[in-house]
Amino acid sequence: MASSDTIINTIFASSLMIKPLTADDEEDIRDFLKLMYMEQRKVSTSFQLSGMFRNIKIWIFIVFIITTVYTFTSSIIISVILGITLGITIALESSFLLLRKLHNKVYNDYSPDIINPLAWSRENNHILLVGKIRGVLIATALLKRVSSGERRLARMYVRKDLRSRGIGKLMMKRCIEIGKAEKCKKIQVRTSSSNSNGIKFYLNSGFKVCDTSVLFEQFPYKWSCVEMEMYL
Repeated sequence: MASSDTIINTIFASSLMIKPLTADDEEDIRDFLKLMYMEQRKVSTSFQLSGMFRNIKIWIFIVFIITTVYTFTSSIIISVILGITLGITIALESSFLLLRKLHNKVYNDYSPDIINPLAWSRENNHILLVGKIRGVLIATALLKRVSSGERRLARMYVRKDLRSRGIGKLMMKRCIEIGKAEKCKKIQVRTSSSNSNGIKFYLNSGFKVCDTSVLFEQFPYKWSCVEMEMYL
């Protein structure tokens, strides 16, 4: 008998069933969101590693130049000091990376939408949509309540192996329908400025860029985001 994954890969997005989260879906959505968060952590770690190595290379180059200059003085003390400085720099860079990874894991694994998503969404008047094909959860979308006339789109995820099949478009269409039914004036969304595919998807869906900002900045790392909005 074919597995559920094999079946899903052979059918179309038109088979997608989108509905608000219920108690029956809680276990599935916990597993799904954990999987998505793990994927995000891998991307974040790769980005941070590239930044770390880039900055370490800069420090190595600086130390090399200074060492070359001071070679003419034959100063062993200066060479030792520069070596220690470089070692401390590498240690700090590595420690910061590990701390960020630990923070992301703890924050994601123990966030309220993972522990008790149904109660969390109801308490905050959020709408958490799940998309299923043949009973298998493959997509989510969260409409967070900002005000009586405004919603913020978040947790817009589609399973990695099923992207580019129109599933995201159907999830977005349903979100827009809900917003219009509630007489919302606009829907907002925020995504990382490095997420070019996400930005393109939102632009194609009708969102407009309204702002860019820095979510987190601590030398030598900076995470910036793009704020977008769609008027209904």
